[in-house]
Amino acid sequence: MTYNFIKKYPYILKYTSKPVVTVKKGTPYEETFETYNYSIPGAKYGIDGVDGLKTGSSPEGAFNYIDTIKRGNQRMIAIITVSYTHLTLP
Repeated sequence: MTYNFIKKYPYILKYTSKPVVTVKKGTPYEETFETYNYSIPGAKYGIDGVDGLKTGSSPEGAFNYIDTIKRGNQRMIAIITVSYTHLTLP
């Protein structure tokens, strides 16, 4: 899914590859967002070549992480999912 998403919408990496992004600049709807993806270069634990894609958490979904990295002609996609079900006691 991530592979196909990047293939179809490669320009999304323009936004996901930055630690801080401002959208709708110069309009009344201008907003600035800071990433929670700390592996983006320039972020807390930046890694060269990382260019996105998503981190997130929710009470139902636990903590999830999808990251993409490109070095030379090779792209890798890392997907980490965490579930709270393994913490449930019988």
